[in-house]
Amino acid sequence: MDAIQALIIGAVQGLAEFLPISSSGHIILASSIFKLLTGQSLASGGNEEIFFDIMLHVGTLIAILIY
Repeated sequence: MDAIQALIIGAVQGLAEFLPISSSGHIILASSIFKLLTGQSLASGGNEEIFFDIMLHVGTLIAILIY
């Protein structure tokens, strides 16, 4: 995952977090779209993607606690 993809997925997560729908689902959907556009297997990713998803949620938690 490059920096542009990380920024876009982070923005999607930030916008979807406070909607009454799953922000995790939006993260998975955005990641899958990037994989399809770059020709990667949808099954690829693994631990790196899981860690990135967790860090997105931790960042949201910190933002809520500070606010």
